[in-house]
Amino acid sequence: MLHPHSTPVKYAISLGSVIAITGVKYALDWAGLPLHESPLLLFVLAVVVSAAFGGFWPGMLATLLSVVIVFYWRDALPAPMAEIYISWVRLMLFLAEGLLISWGAQMTINLRARRNEEAEKAHRHLQAVIDTTPLAVVTYR
Repeated sequence: MLHPHSTPVKYAISLGSVIAITGVKYALDWAGLPLHESPLLLFVLAVVVSAAFGGFWPGMLATLLSVVIVFYWRDALPAPMAEIYISWVRLMLFLAEGLLISWGAQMTINLRARRNEEAEKAHRHLQAVIDTTPLAVVTYR
């Protein structure tokens, strides 16, 4: 069984979150609630979930997959709507958002790992002091 934080699981979550948001987008379009003004809006959630769980590269995978899906959607629309559907400015903003979200999530993951390493080091040091102390050491919880 794969560990929940293994690399394949991180990328599977990234792919799964984009697929899930794509399904939500299809359902909204089918229900008559299309998001033509902000086609990438829902996909920010997929980027956040992917980056929060997997870090930088899974977050960037979700960002790029989202762009590919939105471009596929745009090509399926009639020509006048395709022009309005996505602009290059929105695309660049979404890519920048994906980059910043993924970077921020990776920094958070790195800080958490460093904090855990420091706590483990302090615990080992304290245990060594207790083990080498000839007097009794009493701890209260």
